[in-house]
Amino acid sequence: MMTSEKVAGEELQMQKGSQDDVASNGFVTTLEERLQQRSDEMEELHMEAAINAAIGDEGVSEEAQAVDDAVVPNCLSPYVPTKAAHIRALLQFADVTGADTMLDIGCGDGRVCIVASKLSGCKSIGL
Repeated sequence: MMTSEKVAGEELQMQKGSQDDVASNGFVTTLEERLQQRSDEMEELHMEAAINAAIGDEGVSEEAQAVDDAVVPNCLSPYVPTKAAHIRALLQFADVTGADTMLDIGCGDGRVCIVASKLSGCKSIGL
């Protein structure tokens, strides 16, 4: 039930403003900021561990040493967090309602499932 946002020249508005309500209470923004910060920290640790794996273990921090074994050389599928604005656009485009079930394969930290459920009321499953 899309009904707000301009998409290809058409005006659509959200029924009962449910997306605006969730965004205005700060939940989405706060969650996105916390997850982005944690993602950045993990990315730095993985990078340090990868460099240390290539040059040896001299001067390796304990944190980097702890994730050293978890670094996958030639990683073909890096984790890239999804922004809340992109999730809102997806929900509007797909016209997701509370009657729908959304399946997110490769859900990462689960933010798409969480935000989709909060904004649309749909059931979300993350794998």
